[in-house]
Amino acid sequence: MLVPSLWSLVQGYVIIRANGRRLEAWINAAVREGVALWRIERASPTLLVARAGAADFGRLARCGRRLGVQVDVLQKVGLPFWLRKARRRPLFLLGGALFAALLYGLGQFVWFVDVTGAEAVPAGEILRAAAEAGLRPGVPRREVVRPAVEQALYAHVPRLAWAAVELRGVSATIRVAERTAPEDVVPAAGHVVAVRDGVVESVAVVAGQPLVSPGDTVRAGMTLISGVLQPGTPAYEERVQAGVAPVVRAAGAVWGRTWYRGYGEARAGDADDAGGVVGRDELVRQAVAAARAEALAAIPADAVVLDEDVAVIEDGTTEPRVVRAAVMVTVLQNLGRFFPLAAEAE
Repeated sequence: MLVPSLWSLVQGYVIIRANGRRLEAWINAAVREGVALWRIERASPTLLVARAGAADFGRLARCGRRLGVQVDVLQKVGLPFWLRKARRRPLFLLGGALFAALLYGLGQFVWFVDVTGAEAVPAGEILRAAAEAGLRPGVPRREVVRPAVEQALYAHVPRLAWAAVELRGVSATIRVAERTAPEDVVPAAGHVVAVRDGVVESVAVVAGQPLVSPGDTVRAGMTLISGVLQPGTPAYEERVQAGVAPVVRAAGAVWGRTWYRGYGEARAGDADDAGGVVGRDELVRQAVAAARAEALAAIPADAVVLDEDVAVIEDGTTEPRVVRAAVMVTVLQNLGRFFPLAAEAE
């Protein structure tokens, strides 16, 4: 059964009804005339419904008159007929154009602003800070400067460790991560140090001197935010004038991309749950599942999984056959952790 193509809709087609005792002869005559019929449905031995091109209806009707088959149009479909109706209803056509223009115009504004990730910090506080920076319902999308909004959130909501603004259509989503307040506040000075290798995505400093920027590659053990203030900075001068050492307890979040790997294997000699021999696809599934579980088990709870790469290696030289899999998961996580200066000295 043929389905009307897009070109049929552009040219226009008709749904016809043919009534007569010589329907087969009429169809054969239409084929000889080069007329295409599709979706032919027989309602009875003397009645059928079909589709044909609008330009072919005249030839179908002439074939029907020669063979005693009555051909009628039940419905006209396609662009030519729609345009003809639209010309008879100019206000309807104008209304459709105005409605499309209105939808396009409304799509250039932000109408919904949501907050995700906030628990201790009230969402209203975050929305007010974003509104002061220009992100609020009704603002044109082109006027929203995401870096400026994110910096305003850090400045007005100090309990945020990380913030990002996403624009999708008429909606804006503010994704945040809150700073975890330690149960026992330790005033000792120290640095925020990288606990994993990674590529820095964003840096939010609450206290201390940032030593990395977005795009930097860091290694585990590198100092990300230093607790030793640099001479010439306002914080350094303030502490020196107050007669205290220019060292602080560094605090902040350095979010970056990092990678976790997991390995797994499955052997053909193992039996499945039903007691049968495990097939190749099942071996691959088991090996990949084991590798993925090992990788995910090492990922912190607050990390965001971004991507996953899977490699499968089959060893057919041994008996039983072994399938090994390696999974590398790319995540976005806070790469830093506080270390006191005393621990560094040790």
